[in-house]
Amino acid sequence: MKKKFLQFLALAALIAVPATFAFAQAAPAASAVGDVIKAKDTKKKKRVVIKFGFEKPVRQTWEINYPEKLLPPGAKKPKAKLTAANLKDSPRGIMVVKENIDLQTGMRFTDELPLKDVIGIIWENETQLKDARNDLSQGNPAAALATAERFLAFFKDLKAIPGSLWLEAAVIKLDALDLQENDTIMDSFIRELQDAPGWEKIEGLPERIKIVRLRQQLRKGDYQRVLRDATEMMKTVDSPETNAQLTMLKGRAEFNLGKYEDALYTFLRVPVFYGNQTEFVPASKLEVARCFLKLDGPDRKAQNLPKLAESYIMEVVTEYPMTPEAKEALALLPKDKQAELAARDSLAEDQKRALVAASIGSSDESAEAVSDGSEDLIVEDEEEIEIDDSDEE
Repeated sequence: MKKKFLQFLALAALIAVPATFAFAQAAPAASAVGDVIKAKDTKKKKRVVIKFGFEKPVRQTWEINYPEKLLPPGAKKPKAKLTAANLKDSPRGIMVVKENIDLQTGMRFTDELPLKDVIGIIWENETQLKDARNDLSQGNPAAALATAERFLAFFKDLKAIPGSLWLEAAVIKLDALDLQENDTIMDSFIRELQDAPGWEKIEGLPERIKIVRLRQQLRKGDYQRVLRDATEMMKTVDSPETNAQLTMLKGRAEFNLGKYEDALYTFLRVPVFYGNQTEFVPASKLEVARCFLKLDGPDRKAQNLPKLAESYIMEVVTEYPMTPEAKEALALLPKDKQAELAARDSLAEDQKRALVAASIGSSDESAEAVSDGSEDLIVEDEEEIEIDDSDEE
């Protein structure tokens, strides 16, 4: 039997040689095919890998299928690996359940350990929290908050475990609540965050919480306190981003206190000293324009402050057209200027559409004229055995 098996392997190898040689000969002429394969590889979405470490009954690590509790409502369940463990609810809490097969007898038996007994977590390729941070930067705090809440609920009892994502999700929730100006929930959540083990070790988090508190006080109208605390905090902070935020808070406190000239010089510090913190530059320039308009009066007529204000407004509108500040700045312009800009933008949009249409037409002609057959190529990736249980209830 063993001899026949070896003969079979030898025959298979002999058959494979010509095919392999032929492919090697054709490879230099198939660079387009190689490019298609490379393009497909770069677009392949990496599978999220999760591992839980346990200490009892023996030190061991289990790979875990992606927890359904972390999926957004209506999301398709990811493929489950046959060799990975699953999470199941039980009267004793969430259990990590792994099925094993005895290769000799074919019998199945189950191991299970409580999720609360996890001593370490490894995550690879997790993208939901990264997407939530992108939602924040794009001005969508509601979507970011929904993602953060799922992770906070899942890791509620695992805050202190190495590899836990609770604190990372908590920072996203903090920023989302700040953007929503949800002061009612903010107070209790900050207390919960400051009770979590290791929160003070996250770089910049203590300062971030102080800034959130200052913004709360600004909304409540406690301008003197914001001015005092922001000024004091600027003396001890090295981070350019934090200093840019504190400068904006100080300037807004001064503006609301009627100290327009002080506010003007404070806001000018942002583009001058923190110009690389680009997310704060449009707002600072808009506030400079507002200060000029407030300072205008008969005794300053020679300074032509409205003209200076208009120059800063136009910088915001033209250099940062996609920001919320651009819309606010546009509203400060005289009506005739607004109409002039609207007409100019409409003409530019028409020209852009014409260029796109011409480009599409040219591409279609080129595609009909030349075809290398690469669109007929089907590339399949080798993957580990997985089961797609997305349709199961």
